[in-house]
Formats: sequence, C-alpha cells, structure tokens
Amino acid sequence: MTIDKALGGMLFIDEAYALVKKNDSGSDFGKEAIDILLKRMEDDRGKFAVIAAGYTDEMNAFIASNPGIKSRFSKSFTFEDYSPSELMEIVKKNLEREKKNITKEAEDKLQKYFEEIYSTRDKKFGNARIVRNILESVKQKLLLRVSDVPADKRTDDISNTIILNDITEVLNRDIEAKQFEVKGDPLKLQEYIDELNQLVDLEDVKQNIFKLISFSKLTQLKKERGLQAADRNLNSIFIGNEGTGRSSVVKILTNIYKELGILSKGHIIEVDRSGLVAGFKEQTILNTDKIISQSIGGLLFIKDAHNLFVDDNSFGLEAVNTIVRRMNEHKGKFIVVLSGNNNLKSICQTRTEIKNNFPNQFHFSDYSSRQLLAITVIIAEKIGYTLDEGALQEFLDIFNQLISSEDRIFMNGITARNILYSAITNQEERIFNIIEQNEIDLTTITLEDVQKIKL
Repeated sequence: MTIDKALGGMLFIDEAYALVKKNDSGSDFGKEAIDILLKRMEDDRGKFAVIAAGYTDEMNAFIASNPGIKSRFSKSFTFEDYSPSELMEIVKKNLEREKKNITKEAEDKLQKYFEEIYSTRDKKFGNARIVRNILESVKQKLLLRVSDVPADKRTDDISNTIILNDITEVLNRDIEAKQFEVKGDPLKLQEYIDELNQLVDLEDVKQNIFKLISFSKLTQLKKERGLQAADRNLNSIFIGNEGTGRSSVVKILTNIYKELGILSKGHIIEVDRSGLVAGFKEQTILNTDKIISQSIGGLLFIKDAHNLFVDDNSFGLEAVNTIVRRMNEHKGKFIVVLSGNNNLKSICQTRTEIKNNFPNQFHFSDYSSRQLLAITVIIAEKIGYTLDEGALQEFLDIFNQLISSEDRIFMNGITARNILYSAITNQEERIFNIIEQNEIDLTTITLEDVQKIKL
C-alpha cells in the first residue's frame, strides 16, 4: 500500500484535486481514497508527512469537499506565478551557469515576450518550464548558427553569445505553433451553445450570436489550413432593460469564446461607471487602464454604459476614449461588451467612436407575462420546486398586473425570481406547522402561497 511505503518519510500527492469526483457517474473511489488517507493520517500521526499539491482553485474545491481535510492539512502554501522580471532572472542565472552571454537587444526581446505571455496566462502557465524550453531551443539555434562560422573566425565570444536573431526565430516558431492550436473542448462548446438555446425567448440575440460563432469557426479553420482569414471585431453592445438576460448571455458568450480559442483565459471583468471614473482625468485613465489590464485574455463587461455619456464635461468620456484606445492597441487580446438601456441605442447612433468600434448590437426585449411565467417555472425546477395549477395562474395574473402598471419599476427576470422567492417564503411558513410533511408538501408552491405575496 502506498501509505505503508511512505511511513518514516513523505507522501506527495500531485493533482490531489483529481480525487474529488466531478459528476455523479460511476463509483467514487477518490472519496474512498481520501477517507482512508485521513484515517491513516490520524492513526499514524507523526509517522509520515503528506503534501497535497495542485492548481489553486481546484485545491480549494478539494479542501471544501471533506471537512476533515482542512483539520489534517494545517499548513497551506500558495506558489505565485513567476513575474516577467523573475523569469528573466531565471534566464540570466541559467546562462551564467553555462558561461553564456546574451545581447541587450535579445534580452529586451525576451523580456517583452515574457510580459506578453504573463498578461494572458491561465492556470496552465508553465513558469520556469517556459524558460527551460526556450533556452533549450535557443541553444540549439546558437549551435547551428555558430557551426556556419569558419573555424578561424569562431571566437569564444561568438560561440557563447545569444543574439537577437536566435531569440526572434525561436519565439516566432512558438507563436506560430500556438496560433493554430485548437484550445477548446468541443463537448464544452456544445454545452454552452445548448445553454444559450435554453434561455427563454431572445431569438434574435441567439441568431446573431450563432452567426458570430459560425464566422469564428470558419476563421479558425482557414488559419489552421494556412489560408487568409479576416479577423472579425467581436466587441459588442447589449441594449435592454434590467432583467432581460444580458448578464446571462454575456457569461455564456464568454465561455463560448474561450472554447473557440478566441479568449485565452475566458474570465469576465464586470464594472460600471463608478469603477472607471474618478474625480479627475489622470485618475480616470489610471482606473480604466487597470481594469483593462485585468481584462486581458477575457471579456470586459461594462454595465449601464449609457451613464458614461451623461455629461460631456465629466470624465466618463475620458474612460470611453481610453477603452477605445486600448482596444485598438491590444486588438484581439480582450473583448468589450457595453451594456445599457435604450439611451445607449441613441448614443450608438450619434457617436462615431462607438459606431466604428462596436459593430455588433444585440437588442434584449422586455419579457411578456407568459415568458416571465416560463422563467419562473425554470427557476423553480432548478431549486427543486413545482407550481400547482392555481399558483401558475396567480403568477400569470401578477405578471400581467406588473407589465400594465405605469407607476412601478419593472425589472423583468429579476422581478420574476424575487416574486418566486416570496412565494417560497410563504410556503415555508404554511407547511412549518404540518405534523408530517410529505415530499409534495415540501416541494409544491400553491395558489395560497402566491396569493399572500405583497407587491
């Protein structure tokens, strides 16, 4: 047994998070292994030590999967990614150990490359392994280059100095290999497309997104086959009221772009005017630049973007100008989605910088009462509730009332969710005093529960 072999020494479990089952299929032998490990750590305390290692997010999930893990593993160490300057220091120490030099131009080129890959890194970022692979290739390039130099002219300085051309050829080869690499998981991509299809209504939005997906797939195929392909501007504008599905769509869309290989990291940075605009121009530019740096490799989602254009004398326009400038400087490295109400629609028509840089517009219409009812049913099913016929009709009446009311702020899907949770609260109060609560009592929302809702 592995643990018996570790007695008197150290047991190192790499990628320990793989012991936690990710779905409900098959036998959970990973859980059994964790249970045995924790028991032996207690029974044989002091006889052996255990180190569990893995990616940060996955290890947090591993720790949360069993209450005993945190108490048994009393110390936690986080190993941060090497910064570009630290990667460069590793290069210099390796070259010094091998008595090799590097020219200033070659060093600057390599430093810039490290900064580039660091800004778009994901959890698979190779850190020191990247340095090792590059240096091995560069040294091979150096040997080949030196072998072409006549022996009588081959000095120690020439033989042991890495020049700009050595670095450039190796890095260009690496960039070209990555350019045609298929990064996405086709099964995950289909899952996200299915998730988009399952959203209530939004047919026009879905069709326009599917067109973007098809174009992106064709572009990728052409590049893989060495054909010319025009890169499409994917920066977009979402126009609609609160609760019409804009946030849900942008999350799914980001995941789709990640699986298509368009976004290297596939994360979302969400901000509004307050996260960009400060009390003076310079600070606004600094704030906006910081947000953009965080967005590299992902999607920048700016909510209520119409508020950036409220006053021509405010610094909202400075934030917009900075975003547009950085979009052009870092083309293809991140995507921006401006989201807002109908005021944003008129802004798009009058402002050239928006019209030219955000060619894709998606319009999110308010939901009808029956669509809101469908959303309510979907949310209820996801959290384990069903609605009886009386509850369904009462919900429909409430939504009709809200839509026709002129003195209320109606928030579409958000309101539907909040009303459902009010009904659930009423249901819990109703069944609390039932002596023997059966499964139907616990999971059914009735007419009475909905009628007690106070709007």
